[in-house]
Amino acid sequence: MSELIALSMTPGILYLETIKRIWDEGNAFLPLDTRLSKPATQKILDAMTPRYLIDNEGKKHSLANSLPTSPDEAVVISTSGTTGEPKGVVLSHMAIQSSVRSTHSALGVDTAKDKWLACLPLSHIGGLAVIFRSIFSLIPVEILPQFDPDAVTKAASEGATLTSLVPTALQRIDPSIFRKILLGGSAAFFDLAPNVVMTYGMSETGSGIVYNGIPIPDAKIKISESGEILVKGPMLFKNYRDQSNPKDEHGWFHTGDGGFIDENDKLVVHGRIKEMIITGGENIWPKALEVIIQSLPGIKEAAVIGCPDKYWGQKVVAFIVLDDHSQNFSTKLQDQIKDTVKQNLSPWAVPKRIIPLDKLPRNSGGKVLKQKLELYCQTESL
Repeated sequence: MSELIALSMTPGILYLETIKRIWDEGNAFLPLDTRLSKPATQKILDAMTPRYLIDNEGKKHSLANSLPTSPDEAVVISTSGTTGEPKGVVLSHMAIQSSVRSTHSALGVDTAKDKWLACLPLSHIGGLAVIFRSIFSLIPVEILPQFDPDAVTKAASEGATLTSLVPTALQRIDPSIFRKILLGGSAAFFDLAPNVVMTYGMSETGSGIVYNGIPIPDAKIKISESGEILVKGPMLFKNYRDQSNPKDEHGWFHTGDGGFIDENDKLVVHGRIKEMIITGGENIWPKALEVIIQSLPGIKEAAVIGCPDKYWGQKVVAFIVLDDHSQNFSTKLQDQIKDTVKQNLSPWAVPKRIIPLDKLPRNSGGKVLKQKLELYCQTESL
């Protein structure tokens, strides 16, 4: 019986070798983000139901309430889905092979000359796909434990020609040191060097599926009547961990993103149709922050939005209403909010700004009018 194995390990060659061993044994793996808080990690484990967890020392720990996988399944990637709750994107070996083949074709990769550098978190498809490209094409790869500008520059000087980055990381290096850079995570608010390829994709598409507005080989895109981006191709995910499959009867996956095809037949992405915030390549769901912030003493209500930011893509901004309007909005309270978010969710979810209001703007049905809150994004102080 095939099992799902959770990996809580620092990125490196041991990580790669562990993946190979798991696959050789006929199992699939679940990459965990070691930066997450314990409650957030446990929430993922509860939702994904792996059989074992392998820690940073290579020790295997048995887990309760596990569910098996199928032999064709290679990896389960935890993503927030449309509700903010963990959803497991299941990629098959064949889907990964297709993604690697199409990616390398689009980039003109020479397996005898090129070398990949992995420096993004392996819990996300952007970083993990770099590892897959090495395994499935036998191309060399160097794996860094985390993004570090000096280490990235050194890797390039020692032969790395290809890498995958998010805008915040790209701004900290000289892009000319690589032959090609895949850029994903969020829209870039600055001019890109000619060797930088802007990608569009997600866990469900097995990495980037559109490069500089053009679908990679074997991938297809179209826009629905409602303006939603639909994608199709052999690199798409098999289903979610709960066995649900949202692809329609013709194999199209409805991304939840809005966009259009321009006069040059290139895809233009407006962004999430819903309210997800993407900051520094990390996805943040406002509701999760709002629940955490509102749980603190003295805070009556909270609403969270993302404001455009040249460095992070978006920055998290929280609006709060205090229980007692006469209560002083102190530095201590701000620090408490930030510390609580960091401990219970993640470091990148910590609000960059916290703004006190007398009340939140609402419609007649009581729903918070976040479009009115977004007017604050236009002020210089944000």
